[in-house]
Amino acid sequence: MQPLEIDHIFSKLSTVRLDTYKNQFHLENPKDIYAAYCWGEAVSGSIFKIISVIEILLRNSIHNALKPALGKKWMIDEQKVKLTDHQKDKVDNILYEKKDGRRTEKRIDPTPNENTIIAKLSFGFWSHFLDIKLLDGKSWDMYLSDIFNNYTYVGRYRGRQFWKDRDKKNIYALKDRLRDINEIRNRIAHHEPVWKKSYEGYQPKNISDNLKNTVSLILDVLNWLSQGFYQRYTESYHYEYLKYLIETTPKEGFNYHNDFIELEIDTFIVNVAKDKSLLNKNHVLTTENTRIGCFVKL
Repeated sequence: MQPLEIDHIFSKLSTVRLDTYKNQFHLENPKDIYAAYCWGEAVSGSIFKIISVIEILLRNSIHNALKPALGKKWMIDEQKVKLTDHQKDKVDNILYEKKDGRRTEKRIDPTPNENTIIAKLSFGFWSHFLDIKLLDGKSWDMYLSDIFNNYTYVGRYRGRQFWKDRDKKNIYALKDRLRDINEIRNRIAHHEPVWKKSYEGYQPKNISDNLKNTVSLILDVLNWLSQGFYQRYTESYHYEYLKYLIETTPKEGFNYHNDFIELEIDTFIVNVAKDKSLLNKNHVLTTENTRIGCFVKL
């Protein structure tokens, strides 16, 4: 990277943001600082990929669990659910027309269907779904076993009995976990380093250890929602890449040009014929053995 290029990059990025990496990893060379910044962005991008899957699975699981008893438009049925003011505001933003960027008093006609409403509600809404009060004699303990059909239960109770504990500590723990994941998502969206903060009282030994714990908390929820999606992800090259990034924290002379690419198997075989050194690099096959991910130095 030429001096002019690195100066241009630094002029476009926040000094405070770059100093976070400079100070944490004891770096002085601008190239090393920028390499560390790119590492942080790569870690965030890889974690965001998992959270994006969780978002889709969570909202669909909630809807599928509630729909038989509460109807397909339960989220706008005030006879079935009571939303918090903040949640209602988010729903109304979808139901009412806008003019000059502001919400009007006129409802959209016809009312958007449930799929549109569900898709437009943010992860912030879904990660706080337990704040929704179910009416007509319904309660969340009736549905959580369906929403998290692969939940890892601790103790003697399973299913509804587990979620009906007298002091609601199990539901509160679930609420805290989902809120933590939403906070991580928001940190990523605002380009805040995900490696700086630990969760659920964890005392990390170092940055790699902290990231491993953070990813583990997120993967737990993915597994609770779908064992199949969890298995597919943990067998993917995306997971191998994330593990590689977590183990390779920045240091002096750190080279951020180590990257991970995805190839068709046939293309990989052709490239190996030309360059046998590819076989010495870390690589992982997809579950279907149709594509391969491998580390390369660009």
